[in-house]
Amino acid sequence: MKSKRTLCGLVAIVICIQAGAYRSVASTGSATGQVDTMKALVASGQTDTLKAAVFTGRSVKHFSDHQKFYLNKEDRNSHATALETLKLIPGILVKDDEATLLNGKGLTILLNGLPTTSASLSLLTPADIKSIDFYQNAPARYSFAGSGSMVNIITRRPGIGGSLMLNLKEAVTTPWGNNAVSYRQILKNTMIGIEYSGKPTKSGGYGIDEFLEYEAGGNLYTKVKEGLDTDFTRNRHNVSLDLVRMKDENSALKAQFTLGYEKKDWPVSQSTLKTVTNLTTQESTTSEVTDHKDDWYEYLSPALDIYWNRRFSDRHELSVNFVATAYDTKSRKGFYEYAGATPLLSSTSLTDGRKYSGIIEAVYGWTLSEKHKLGFGARTTASLAEQNSGNGEVTVRSDINTDLGRLWCEYSGNAGGFSYSVGAAMEHFGYETKASGRHDYIYFRPLVQLNYTFNDHSSMYFNYSSNTSTPKIGWMGDASYYKDDKWLVRSNPELESYTTRDAMIGYSFNNSWLYINPYILVYHNDNQIIPIFSHTDGLLVEMDENSGNMLAVMAALGSRIKPFRNIPLSLTVYAMYNDQRLTGGGADRSVKSLGGMAMLRYSGKKWTAEAMYNQPFKSISDIGISKGENYGYFELARRIGKNLRIGAGMRYPFYHWKVSEETAPESPVTMKNTSRMTSQKNTVILTCVYNFSYGKKVRAVSKKINNSDSDSGLF
Repeated sequence: MKSKRTLCGLVAIVICIQAGAYRSVASTGSATGQVDTMKALVASGQTDTLKAAVFTGRSVKHFSDHQKFYLNKEDRNSHATALETLKLIPGILVKDDEATLLNGKGLTILLNGLPTTSASLSLLTPADIKSIDFYQNAPARYSFAGSGSMVNIITRRPGIGGSLMLNLKEAVTTPWGNNAVSYRQILKNTMIGIEYSGKPTKSGGYGIDEFLEYEAGGNLYTKVKEGLDTDFTRNRHNVSLDLVRMKDENSALKAQFTLGYEKKDWPVSQSTLKTVTNLTTQESTTSEVTDHKDDWYEYLSPALDIYWNRRFSDRHELSVNFVATAYDTKSRKGFYEYAGATPLLSSTSLTDGRKYSGIIEAVYGWTLSEKHKLGFGARTTASLAEQNSGNGEVTVRSDINTDLGRLWCEYSGNAGGFSYSVGAAMEHFGYETKASGRHDYIYFRPLVQLNYTFNDHSSMYFNYSSNTSTPKIGWMGDASYYKDDKWLVRSNPELESYTTRDAMIGYSFNNSWLYINPYILVYHNDNQIIPIFSHTDGLLVEMDENSGNMLAVMAALGSRIKPFRNIPLSLTVYAMYNDQRLTGGGADRSVKSLGGMAMLRYSGKKWTAEAMYNQPFKSISDIGISKGENYGYFELARRIGKNLRIGAGMRYPFYHWKVSEETAPESPVTMKNTSRMTSQKNTVILTCVYNFSYGKKVRAVSKKINNSDSDSGLF
């Protein structure tokens, strides 16, 4: 299918009028704040007191559970926002105000130990950043990160009171934006604040080109589909109100109310050549039809987050957190097939649901000595979800109750050249549905992280962790919908949690001009949730079950080199080999793939230039193997004074954005499709970043763990 060439312009304007440029702005559903990072808080459990950092250019130090990247003057001056500084870590891709990992793991972002978002970091100036901590595996105390990775941005000094921030980022020809505003005011020992963030998106030229073949009811259905252009829209809005009370230097209370809203609409229309072959007689008929999918969802979510922290001495600290969250959700999945104007099939699945959840968590930290720390924690959660699912005529009511309890402890320390962190957690997960009754599961989650430092420049590390992933509420209801005229998807009320075990061994070396970090990661998912196919009532039925076993090996090399002493030029390279194998449920598949990225950057006092190219690796998806679009850009920027930076550039792909997916040869379904958005091609980027600071220094709220409930209950 030929795509029309268009030219899109993107203008980004960031204005910060602030008294603490490192305060998080526009966080979604989680508290934000600052801490005095020059003091080691007991709750953090970090053992950064091994040695004083040796600042030779950009210093990178390796501890038992994380790498610490120190920013030098060149790093702070040459990047416009804190989000851009994450590019200093090989393996992190920053694209469209979002930070992701190239190896496919999830990435959680913290600011001074507090949960934040990529959009918030786009309002933070790099001048206030001291260092960035990168965790390949999140420590036991950060249970919300699961088996993903985590970055924690540490600021150079305590907070400054009073701030007003505004961030506007709009595309010129495509309705797309990322807007945020924040206001903070300090009144003696009390701080009040309000935040708003909005991300309206409308991408034209959205379509899916597809080949599909499957058996159902004694027939073989073969479809060749050409995507017809539609509009992909997504709107996200979030408002939060903060109240912070600091009685003295050792006590803090914070309350935050958040209201979030999201609506996503992604209709798909396809001109289809449909062939139906009778498997008994081998007779076939071919016709031209139009397939249309009309999918959308929306939810409204209020949340209340109350956090209390108390330091009893330099050695003891206690934090307690309470969170209440509600979701009001609506969704629709429709499939329609027409022969001209005549409808052949019309199927609509409507879901109307509500979910209420509460979380209580307590964390106690005890500093035994400067090099040895102990932490304990307890967490309990409970949720009640009710869903009404139907096709417009018949409605089914399903109630799902879940509860989770977790106890954990963690010990960290160092001796000689070794630093270590050992943690363990016992976790109980239970749920009850009308269809399947009560289910209870108990898990043991160990975590071992070990590092040996050879000298100031090199170290070797080993990590092992075990985590559990629980099914989402929407997967366990009674909803069903059509993917094709004979392909039905059903939810499963008897899904269980599954366990992920991963081990990593790596080596790190750095000096003033070179940083390298090769590592090998092996992980295994036991009892993984995967789609299973069956034939019922003349239909091909897809249902998720705990039938998968995933084994993956990843070998990666991240490096950064500064070849010239007097020229601020750097080259960042990240290369990875991925070998994944999934077995179980008659859907065995495997993939071997190479991927990576290369970035060349010039960081002058006034001028900066950056060129990047990324080739994603193939990975196993729900029913097949997927691969994203190759991505690249070039940008040139100039700094004017201390507060203003302007720039321009162009983003690849030049034709359209696309993601391809195909099933394995053994799959009951043969599918090859390419999703595309032609409006994303030839994007010209214009940027303007401005910031201004004022105010006085104040003490800020201590670190806290993230306890937001991100499961909306949608199917």
